[in-house]
Amino acid sequence: MYSFLRISSYYPGFLMDFKNKNKNLEKMEYEQILNKFFSENYAESNNYSKYLSKFGYNCNEVIFNDKFFQKKWLEKYGSNKDRKNILLSQIDYYKPEILFFGNPNILNDKLYSELKNRNFIKCIVCFICSPVDNNLLKKILKFDGVITCTEGYKRFFLETGRVKHVMSAPHSFSFEEKNNLNYEKSIDVSFLGSLFIGQKLHNDRINLLYNLNKKIKTLRLYLNFPNYLFLKILKFFLLNFFKNFYSSVTLIYKFIYLYFCSLPAKYGNDMYEILRKSKITINMHIGDTKYAGNMRLFEATGSKCLLITDNRKGIEKLFNIKDEIVVYDNFDDLLSKINFYLANDAQREMITIKGFNKTLANYNYKIKAKNINNFFLKIIKNHEI
Repeated sequence: MYSFLRISSYYPGFLMDFKNKNKNLEKMEYEQILNKFFSENYAESNNYSKYLSKFGYNCNEVIFNDKFFQKKWLEKYGSNKDRKNILLSQIDYYKPEILFFGNPNILNDKLYSELKNRNFIKCIVCFICSPVDNNLLKKILKFDGVITCTEGYKRFFLETGRVKHVMSAPHSFSFEEKNNLNYEKSIDVSFLGSLFIGQKLHNDRINLLYNLNKKIKTLRLYLNFPNYLFLKILKFFLLNFFKNFYSSVTLIYKFIYLYFCSLPAKYGNDMYEILRKSKITINMHIGDTKYAGNMRLFEATGSKCLLITDNRKGIEKLFNIKDEIVVYDNFDDLLSKINFYLANDAQREMITIKGFNKTLANYNYKIKAKNINNFFLKIIKNHEI
């Protein structure tokens, strides 16, 4: 089969959390650090590689956006000349026939030109499941294929008429390392996620969590805030000063309130532990999408807690509503459903188990790897014609 290299980019908060929890990394070998990192099971982790290898792929991964990981790679496999362009050195070292970018922003014109000179590369693919502006779209058009997580994003790329191959693949959940699900349900309601101020980001989420925190005394918020938080607040205020002064100030107040109410953000295995201990977890998609499909849908159901999520397009194609998950239309609806399912253990647990079984059966990496393999083969076949 083919050689596969995934160029990964991880959230800076998780990278920092990982290093803070593991103080002896400097003394460890590169592969030891990488294995320890992937054992946290954060986001996709190395599940693409793990499951594609079952189809005969020779898989490798590099973490592009972290200087420490890149430095350790250089110590093991590189030389002084490789420091000038470590990513190209890594690509030349592994010689992947399939090159997979977790973040399409990495592919600038210079790198693209260099990659086209590597005859061993048969296709270049990226994953994208976040807002796309014109600058990002120009980069995405360079790829041979695009994998995205919702039908909405797939439709967007197809409507451009310029993206060569598009695949919609829902997020998945890896059960191998998370099979101990017999946790005491000591948390009534949880919310875990990011909180970035901005109209296409989490403004609606800020309002919802602020109101929910006032009403549900047992709610636990584990929120991740942006770096340079107060500079981001100032920027938002200045950009919106003349548009609507009162609503901007109100939103900023709620944002700061949530900052001081929040518990520390949780990542990887620590996050899964919170989900397993939760009777209910709340989900709300980013502001720019009308379609359901974020990762929390599968992390929550896979961790065996009741998911109550916002009612977005396509959610009914992923889960059976009221049978495997619960959806809400507005704040009052959410509040009513939280109170109902906290008071009705049997109904909550029945939906929780069915949601878990759905994710176990349908949204695992074995199935995803099979579909991605077929996608790669289709692209390569078209290139060879």
